[in-house]
Amino acid sequence: MKKTDEQLQQEVAEIRRFVNGDSKQTAKKVIPIAYNAAIGTAVGECPECRTLPLRECDCAYCPNCGQKLDWSDAHEIN
Repeated sequence: MKKTDEQLQQEVAEIRRFVNGDSKQTAKKVIPIAYNAAIGTAVGECPECRTLPLRECDCAYCPNCGQKLDWSDAHEIN
């Protein structure tokens, strides 16, 4: 199976992230947008691909790019 240039570029980018210690398996802090205290759920966007919106209760990983997410600071938004 022959890969397209775009597929190869994505693989190279992922390898570089891994080599640099910036793997998708290393959690990155979510960019907080809102917090619903009534139900205890934060809403934010992926720091890697900026997918919007993501809910803490649904997403340990970004469904768009696979980045592992750290929601620890998302509860501090007012």
